[in-house]
Amino acid sequence: MLSAVAPKLDGHRPSSYHQTMTEPKSDAPTTPTPPRRRRFWKWFVIVTVGLPALLCVGLPLGWWAWNWRFSGQVDSELERIRASGEPVTTEELEAYYALPDGVEDRTSLWMEAFETLSKIDWKLHADLPIVGESQEPVPPPGQPRPQERAARALLAEYAESLRLCHQATAPGGSARFPTNYTLGSDMAMDHLYGVRAAARLLLLESHIRARQGDASGAFESLTAALRVDHALYYEPSLQTQLVRVRMRGMGQRQLELLLTSAHFSDKELLEIKEELASTNWQESLARGIRGDRVIISRHYRGELGDGIARQELPFVATALPRDEEFLWYLGSMRRAIDATREPPWLMRRRIEELEEELLGFGHEGKLKQFRFMLTLLVTSPLNAFTTGHMMGMAFDRTAEAAIAAELFHRRHGRMPASLDELVPEFLPKVPLDPYDGQPLRSVARDGSLVIYSIGHNSTDDDGHRADDIDEGDLTFVLK
Repeated sequence: MLSAVAPKLDGHRPSSYHQTMTEPKSDAPTTPTPPRRRRFWKWFVIVTVGLPALLCVGLPLGWWAWNWRFSGQVDSELERIRASGEPVTTEELEAYYALPDGVEDRTSLWMEAFETLSKIDWKLHADLPIVGESQEPVPPPGQPRPQERAARALLAEYAESLRLCHQATAPGGSARFPTNYTLGSDMAMDHLYGVRAAARLLLLESHIRARQGDASGAFESLTAALRVDHALYYEPSLQTQLVRVRMRGMGQRQLELLLTSAHFSDKELLEIKEELASTNWQESLARGIRGDRVIISRHYRGELGDGIARQELPFVATALPRDEEFLWYLGSMRRAIDATREPPWLMRRRIEELEEELLGFGHEGKLKQFRFMLTLLVTSPLNAFTTGHMMGMAFDRTAEAAIAAELFHRRHGRMPASLDELVPEFLPKVPLDPYDGQPLRSVARDGSLVIYSIGHNSTDDDGHRADDIDEGDLTFVLK
C-alpha cells in the first residue's frame, strides 16, 4: 500500500497551506540590496555622523594635548615672576598696590575732596578754558579774558575741595585708592574722574591768581597741579598711568603760559624744575604693565566671572585651554618690562617690535589667528601707552630746559644762542630727546625761543608743533 502511494507523493506539489506554514508571506517579491548601494549608505553614515563626531572629540583632544605641552612652562614662568617680587594673582596685586615706607598716605584727603568734585557737571562750564571744552587759547595775564567772572565763581564754589587738594599734593605724599582687582577689567575706577577734576581746577586757579598779580599763589596752584599725578604714581594700571601723562601735559602748557608772565622767583622756578626732574616715567610704565599682566592673565585662566569682559569675548576664545599663547603673552610682557630699563629711544623700539610681532599673528593665516585669538582680542596696545609715556618725558625735559633758559635770560639779559650755553651754570647737561637720544633742539623764531623734541614721527620739523600728536615736534615756547 505504501509503495502504491509513494509515487503519488513524489510528484505531489505542496498545497497552499504548506506554503503558508513554511514561507514568509510578502505582498511583493523581495530583491537583495545591491552591494554598491550598501557601500553608499555606509560612507554616508561615516561622513555625516562619524566624521563630525570624530572632529568634535578629536580636535578638542588634539588642542588640549598640544597646549598641555606648554602648561609646565607657563607654571615655571609664573613662579619666576612671583620670585622676582611681582604679582601673579589679583590677591597679590592688591598687596603690590601699596605705599612704600616714608610716603605719607593722603587717600582720605583725596576721597573727601572727590565727594564734591565728582558732582561737577562739566557741561555747565563747557565754555571755560582748561576746565571746559573751549578750544580758544588762554590769554596771558594782563589781557582780557572772556568768562573770567564765571571762572572765579566756579573756584569759589569748590574752594573747600581746592583746599583739600592743596593739602593732598604737599610734597612727600601719595594715595592708595580703593580697588577690587578680582573684577578684572570690569573694575570701576571712579577716582580717576576726581583726580582729573582736581588738576583742572588747580590749573584754573593758578591762572586766575596770576591775573590778580599773585605770583606766589599762582606758583602754589601750579605746583599743586603738577603734583596731582603723585596720587596715582603707585597704582599698577596702564590706564591710570596714561591719565598721569595727560595731566602732566596740561600742566606743561600752563607752565609755558605763565613762565615769563607770572614773574615767578628764581627759587620757585628751581622748585618746579626739580619737580619735573623727579618723575620716573619708565618705572611708572613698568608698574602699569605688571598690573595689566595680572588682569589679562585672568582671561587665559578662565577667571572672568560673568561680567562685561566675558560677554564681549567669543565663546571659543575662552572655552579652550590657551597655554601656548599664554606663555607667549607672559614672555612678551617680560620683554616689555625689561625694555623699560633701557634708554627711552631703545625702549620704544623694543616695544614696537613686540607690537609688530603681535599684529603679525593676525596676518599669518587662519590657523595662527585661531591659535592666538585670545591674545589678539585682549592684549593692551603697549605701543600706545609707551607713546604716552614718551610724551611725558618730552614734556618734562623741554620744560626743564625752558626754565634753565629763563634763568639764563634773567642773569644775562638775553636768550641763549643754543642750549649748550646753559651748561653747566643752569643745567648739568642738555637733556636728551627721549625719541632719538640726541640733545634737545632749539630754534629762535618770532622773538621766542622754541625748545623741542622731534616727537613721534622721529623727524626734525624745526620746532613746529602740529595738532596731530603723531606729526610735528613736541615744543615748549619761551616768549
